[in-house]
Amino acid sequence: MIQKLIFFLAICCLFLGSCSPQNLFKSKGIATVPDSLFTHYSTSFEHKIRVDDKLTISIWNHDDLSVGSTFGIYNSNEVYGKWVLVDKSGNTIVPAFGKMHVAGLTAGQLADSIAGMFARQIVNPIVTVKILNRQVTV
Repeated sequence: MIQKLIFFLAICCLFLGSCSPQNLFKSKGIATVPDSLFTHYSTSFEHKIRVDDKLTISIWNHDDLSVGSTFGIYNSNEVYGKWVLVDKSGNTIVPAFGKMHVAGLTAGQLADSIAGMFARQIVNPIVTVKILNRQVTV
């Protein structure tokens, strides 16, 4: 019986004696991250128009040429289907001009291009293009 008690106390002393505080998450110095990790990423990302994107094209004071006006008080374009879809070949319909290749352009580039086309008919056209279904895929 005494041998079992001595054995038990020896095991307890062994386990309790081996417990020491472990500083697993405490660093000895200040950790620095090299700046080269962040230089590869651009902070000025612009979404490029892709296949199956929904677009609204608004020309200021010309609702007949617009597809979903973004200049109104209530913007319900996506709910009521006031948008154009980019087809599988990257084209969409621009009012008064017909089919136009838009895939790969940013919304700003497309707005500038459409403003250039309407500049023959409208003095200083104000064109806004918005992408309604921006989605991030990883």
